[in-house]
Amino acid sequence: MKNRTVIPYAPAPDPISPVVQKRYDAWIKYFKKLSPRIMVILPGEEKFDMKNFEDQAKKLAHQDDDIANVELNDWPDLSGVAFMVCYDSSMPGQIKKIHSPDNAYIFCFGGFAFGLGYFEYDEDMSTSISCYGLGNYPVEALRWKYIAKLIRDSLVDIEKQVPLPPK
Repeated sequence: MKNRTVIPYAPAPDPISPVVQKRYDAWIKYFKKLSPRIMVILPGEEKFDMKNFEDQAKKLAHQDDDIANVELNDWPDLSGVAFMVCYDSSMPGQIKKIHSPDNAYIFCFGGFAFGLGYFEYDEDMSTSISCYGLGNYPVEALRWKYIAKLIRDSLVDIEKQVPLPPK
């Protein structure tokens, strides 16, 4: 009889509890219900291009199109991203600005969120790479609830630009 190595089966992944899934779904529903100007993009969707979002964040931070030697210290892995929220900041009748990096926010698991334009200069570890990060922001300013309030307030400000018609 041959000696066989018994390879155990990989453990089944823990399923997401229904409570956590409901909270996740509630956040997405909140944004979609908040305004027709909002678009929620999930990591599995074709429109979700993490590399493109990172490049846009690098360009905003570095204020240059040459981003070959730019590094974002706090950029999340795709597996840590819950969803992205973009909104149209144009006035009625203007060209839509739904994909403007200034109006795009990434929400990560663990309650962490940030705008693509949030990255600020960090100390260089070498002379050839420019490093940017989120370290200058207080933790509370990078929470889901705070970012959701910023988005809501921005949309309210846009709506206030058009006065009510006369009665």
